[in-house]
Amino acid sequence: MKPTLVEVFAPRGFDCKGRSGTFTLQRRAPGNNVVEIDLDVGTWGRSLIAFFRVRGPGFNVALEMPVAAGEGARQYPIGDAESWRRIVDNLAAVADELQRTFVGEIEAAAGPAPAWFDPGRG
Repeated sequence: MKPTLVEVFAPRGFDCKGRSGTFTLQRRAPGNNVVEIDLDVGTWGRSLIAFFRVRGPGFNVALEMPVAAGEGARQYPIGDAESWRRIVDNLAAVADELQRTFVGEIEAAAGPAPAWFDPGRG
């Protein structure tokens, strides 16, 4: 799963970290706030829940990400490697649009983050 995520999201500036049943994709927004895509791929099952998050000093805004047109983000079945690739490509398209629109709106409202900002420390 991770190689497909890296292949699709690394060119978009995202780092990919994986833990048991989860992945976090992370990059800096133009205003130095942090953009994260949190993926829960299930520890026991093979289904996906995805969230798009913008974090800055004192705020954390998250949206559920749809995996396919007309589908909600709740427990979407992953299936085989070909299906996983389609899911990742769809998530990338949604992330591109959210970065183009949502991130800009959040940064306009919240302002930029200082260079020292680390979302792990808040």
